[in-house]
Amino acid sequence: MRKLFLFICLSSCFQFLSAQSFDPQLFSKLNFRFIGPDGNRMISVVGEPGNPNVSYSGAASGGIWKTDDAGITWKAVFDSTEDSS
Repeated sequence: MRKLFLFICLSSCFQFLSAQSFDPQLFSKLNFRFIGPDGNRMISVVGEPGNPNVSYSGAASGGIWKTDDAGITWKAVFDSTEDSS
């Protein structure tokens, strides 16, 4: 009985995996492109209420970046400051 149950489970898994086929031509025209501000990782992100195209991001290395076209281009708003200590 256990072997039969195991066989049914495995055969249904293989049927599920074989149903997940795709045409490689769908991905042939995709090219790598950089999206987001220059620099390293972002540590904070905030949007503008009522305007989904505007966002601000704070970089871990410093600097605040703004986009007003839903992330296609980014501009430095606040890139550096003098140390006040």
